[in-house]
Amino acid sequence: MVMPFFVCENIQNHVLFIRKRSSGELSDVVTPDPNSILGLRIQHNWREKGNQSKWKGTVLDRLSVNPSLFMVKYDGFDCVYGIELFKDERVSNLQVLSENIVNNKIKIPAGAEELVGKAVEHLFEKEDGEKNEWRGMVLSRAPVMTNWYYITYEKDPVLYMYQLWDDYADGDLRILPEAVKRCWEYYAFGMLYWSWNWESRQGGRKHESNHDSL
Repeated sequence: MVMPFFVCENIQNHVLFIRKRSSGELSDVVTPDPNSILGLRIQHNWREKGNQSKWKGTVLDRLSVNPSLFMVKYDGFDCVYGIELFKDERVSNLQVLSENIVNNKIKIPAGAEELVGKAVEHLFEKEDGEKNEWRGMVLSRAPVMTNWYYITYEKDPVLYMYQLWDDYADGDLRILPEAVKRCWEYYAFGMLYWSWNWESRQGGRKHESNHDSL
């Protein structure tokens, strides 16, 4: 697994030309119903500082504490984004795509422990071949794309989403002892809670992933 250079950053600090345009079939040109887009593929334009790009992804969830905020997994990025799809003035031309959601089956090794709730050590390979260790906490299975897991890291308390069993099988994911988990989980959950609440107060601003763009 390759870890690119930048961790999830404020989208305002990175020009939005890095995403390629998508070419899926559109089910309708009209604005979708907010109550019926969960679990669907979408695309929309994002305009900021006079620049416009097109984003494409899967709507995973709608936050009950802030119903205008949707959790979206955009193609080519490993962060899960909280964004007010129907309120943010930077979002336009929101459309539902008639594409199937990619939810590849996972192979769980025989006798392996359940990952949810575990503190883990995750290895990421840089471009020079060197591997970095990232300690993290596996929070839950992701909704809709149920073969993926939500995870956050000590070095970067943002909500990420990976198919972790592939890395486990390759030796790049190790479950840490319970003593390590207890020492670390308070920090992980506390920082993630702060991050999401701050993001909600900012009106669902995006982070930009450190992974290669499409």
